[in-house]
Amino acid sequence: MNKTRTNAICLILGLVVLGLGAQAAADTITCPATNDVYIDQGAPDTNQGSRTRVLVSWHATNLAARGLWQFAIPAELQSEDITSAVMWVSRNSTAGAGSGIDVDVFALNAPFAEDTDTWNTLGGGDYDPSVVASGTLPAWATPPPCTASIDLTALLQGNLDKVRDFGILMLVQDEGSGANRFQNFATKEDTPPSTGAYLEIVTTSIATDAETWSRVRALFR
Repeated sequence: MNKTRTNAICLILGLVVLGLGAQAAADTITCPATNDVYIDQGAPDTNQGSRTRVLVSWHATNLAARGLWQFAIPAELQSEDITSAVMWVSRNSTAGAGSGIDVDVFALNAPFAEDTDTWNTLGGGDYDPSVVASGTLPAWATPPPCTASIDLTALLQGNLDKVRDFGILMLVQDEGSGANRFQNFATKEDTPPSTGAYLEIVTTSIATDAETWSRVRALFR
C-alpha cells in the first residue's frame, strides 16, 4: 500500500470517527400507561378500576393504598441503552390537592389487571425489592392541568424486563407509620386536561454514515 493511499485511509477514518461523534444523538421515547389502578388495604376486596384516580397513601385508619402502572415500553429497548427515565403524572380532575409524599417505586413480579384485581387478589402487590427508585411527589399547587415527575432511571436500568412485562408499584415511604399522607394521580381514563401517567425514556443511539463507510471499504479492495 503506497503512502498516498495510507494517508487517504487515515484521513477518511478520522472523518468517520468525527462524524460518528457528531451523530451520537439522544432519542426520547414516550411510553403511555396501558394499565393503571390502585389497590386499597382498607377495602381489600374492592377493585378500583372504575375510578379516574390512582391513590397512593398511608392512613392510620384506612391503611395503605398503592399505585400500579404498566407502560408501553418497546420490546427492543435494552437497559444499557437507557440514559434516563422519568415518570410523569398528572393531577386527578376531581380529587383535592393532596399532600407531598415521599415514595418508593419497585418492579412487579407478576402482571395485574386494572379491571379485576384488588389488594387481596394481588396480596398487596408482589414486587421485587432488589431495585428501587425513590423520590418526592408534591401537593398540587393549582387545579388541573398540572404535572409532576419522578426519576425512575435506576429502576429501569436495573430491572427493565420486569418493569416492561409486569409494571411498577408505588408506595409511600415508611408506610405503616407517621402522619396521614396521600396523593391522587389521574388515570388514562380521566378527563382532559388531566392525563394518565407516562414514561419519558432517553436513550443514546449512534447513526452511521453508509456512504462514508462504503468509501472506506472501497479503499481496502
